[in-house]
This record gives sequence, structure tokens and C-alpha cells, in this order.
Amino acid sequence: MSALAATFRYPNAGLAMALVVAASLCFGIVPLFARWLLAAGLSPEAIAIYRFGLTLLVALPFFPRQSHKLRSALWLIGAGYLMGLGWTTYVRAIEIVPLASAGVIYMSYPLFVVVFSRFLLRQAMTWRALLAAALVVLAAATALAPGAIDGEQAMALLLCLPAPLSFALVIIVIVSMSPRLNAMERICCSALGAVAALLPGVLAQDPASVLPPDAETWFLGAVMALATATLPQIVYVMASPQVGPARAAVAGAVELPTMMMVGWLVFGESLGLPEALAAGLILAAILLAPAARSE
Repeated sequence: MSALAATFRYPNAGLAMALVVAASLCFGIVPLFARWLLAAGLSPEAIAIYRFGLTLLVALPFFPRQSHKLRSALWLIGAGYLMGLGWTTYVRAIEIVPLASAGVIYMSYPLFVVVFSRFLLRQAMTWRALLAAALVVLAAATALAPGAIDGEQAMALLLCLPAPLSFALVIIVIVSMSPRLNAMERICCSALGAVAALLPGVLAQDPASVLPPDAETWFLGAVMALATATLPQIVYVMASPQVGPARAAVAGAVELPTMMMVGWLVFGESLGLPEALAAGLILAAILLAPAARSE
């Protein structure tokens, strides 16, 4: 814990980079817990609100109350709202599609970061951005190739798109549109938006699909929230500025092979040439895509 605290107080690029990689690995095991909780009878909305709800409880005392922070807070709450909705569609998709294919679609977010940077931040489209976009499109085409998945799975993968879209928007807002907020304030606002998006749907559902049926499921939900959201998000938001947005994005690419290994080792999903090719294209796109500049 002392090493972690020292990293936050005194820049240490090597240790900070290791912490960003560790946080990204934790993000990559989300499907493991999500599938277990879906099998236990919980709805995607309930799983999502447990994941973001605990983060909100931890970060709520840091909600920005100063008037000069209000605009940045509202931007991040709005982006978090869309992220909550997008994460629900992602959980629905991974219930029926291979994690490798879902991971390819999810990890297309650097393409959308580039697009949003062009329209929201007025950043020019460079040749690196265009090449990264082409690689993402090629990877998606590979993942959706005839014979790789069936029609129902293809439609589910298309429904995954709100997840990378909303995550890309959150990145833009955190990196370049909320300079007045500190790390915990950013975490609080994004989690607040996500919970606000999910709460009406959860309240309208049958309690049987919202409340874990036994102590084991409660435990799994708590571990998921802590291990894949609250703790890694705090570490990521605090450590990533010390390595810069470009290297942080590269480190985040470890989510994709992590998801693929979870699908292979835990759920017995096959990893063939199409999955490997699509993953390689996405990783290449992440390395090429320029990061959004801070204000």
C-alpha cells in the first residue's frame, strides 16, 4: 500500500505503468463474473448497477460541490449515463457470443476516441488515425465473417457497439473535458451517471432478477464490483496521468487477450485463426491510434 501511495504522490513511470496494466487486467475479467451472475438469474441491468453502485458509494463523498466544477461534472455525469446503458448491452451480448468476438468489438473504442476527438475537440484526422480506423473495421469484419458466428450472435455483437462508443466518450471527457476535477471527483461523476441510467430499469424488474438468490451470489457480486470496477478504476484514474494517455491506452490493450484467455480457459471457447487475426488487428490499431490531448 505504501508503494501505491508513493506512486500517486511522487511520479514513478515504471510503477505507474505496472499499475495501469494491472488495472486493465482486472477490467478484462469482467465477463467471468458477468456470466456467472447471469447464470444465477440476475439481469444485465442488475449486474451493471452492482458494478457501478459500489464505486459510487465509495466515491460519493468526493462529489464536486464547487460552482466552477459544475460544468465538468455535468459532462462526466452525462458520459457516465451513456456508459451505464452501453455496459448493459455488452453484458447481454457476452451471454451468447464468444468472449473473443465480443472483446474485438469492445476494444474498438480507440477508433471512436479518434472520431470524438475530431468533432468534440476539433483535432485533425492524421494518417495514423485513419490507418487505425481501417484496422478496426477490418478486425470487426474478421470477427463477423460468415462461418465464424451464427446470425443471432452477429446481431448480439452489433448490439455491443454502444459499449465502446460510450467508453470512448468517457475517455474524451476525462482526458480533455474535465480538467477542473480531481481523480476521485471524476470517478464519482461517471459512476453517478451510470447508476442514474440503470436505476429506473432495475426498479421496474422482478426482484428475483435483481436480488442475488443466495450468499454465494452476493459474494460473487461483491467481488466483481471490487475487483473489476471500484479498486482498478481508482488505480487507473490516479496512475494513468503519470504514464500519459498514449501509453495508458497501449497498456489497456491487455484487456483483449485477458478476455480471450478467460473464454478459452474457463468456458472452453475455441481460439482459432480468425480470433487471433482480429485480436492482432485491434492491438495494432490501439498502438497506432493517437491519444486525445489534454486541455
